[in-house]
Amino acid sequence: MRFLDKRSEGYSLLSGKGLEIGAFEHPAELPESCDVSYCDRYSMVEAQKLFPEVDCSKLVQPDYFIDVDQDGLQRFPDGVFDFLIFNHVIEHVVNPLRVLEELFRVLRKGGMCVIAAPDKNYTFDCERPLTSLASLVKAYNEDVVEVSEEAYRDIVTYIHKELIGQEEEVIREHLRNYHARREHLHVWTSQSFRVFLDSAFVYLGIRARVVYEVTASMNEFEYFGVWAKQ
Repeated sequence: MRFLDKRSEGYSLLSGKGLEIGAFEHPAELPESCDVSYCDRYSMVEAQKLFPEVDCSKLVQPDYFIDVDQDGLQRFPDGVFDFLIFNHVIEHVVNPLRVLEELFRVLRKGGMCVIAAPDKNYTFDCERPLTSLASLVKAYNEDVVEVSEEAYRDIVTYIHKELIGQEEEVIREHLRNYHARREHLHVWTSQSFRVFLDSAFVYLGIRARVVYEVTASMNEFEYFGVWAKQ
């Protein structure tokens, strides 16, 4: 796939001890110089139940079970990792600013953080409205760690339109499923996601610079960036 080819140059910049969060069935293909551990909020058994469409034989066995919304990465000390990989996870978390803060806390100075997010124009989210920075700042300031089922209602409005007009209990059953699966909470284009990252780093006081970057105009799918902690 084209977007995977575009990722490889970014991965070639990584070395040392790292952590990939939410690899699921698509762990990054990394250089041999990388010693990577994996963490996820789901066990393999839970993942198989919630995501029957996934090829279970490809699921990565997590080394750590962590809900980054609830606990952040508090089990890890400051500056312990040389690199972090956070591919297609940030759109699922409740509080992206809080999670970014944690990622760069556990990353050493000079370490690399890989961040990727789908571009809505190339996904089923194409009709959904963009996530506003103001809403994310509000979640951060209010220390939000939980999300309600109601937060997923726009999936019905913009994606599963066939549910519109159904009995409320039918809709609520779908909302419960979206919530359990942690479907996309946030929606960006490559451009709006880059604006979000720039704004987030300023807001959080994180010093980082991009050393490799690809947008959906180049890979027809996602924003993919490698950011070095300064």
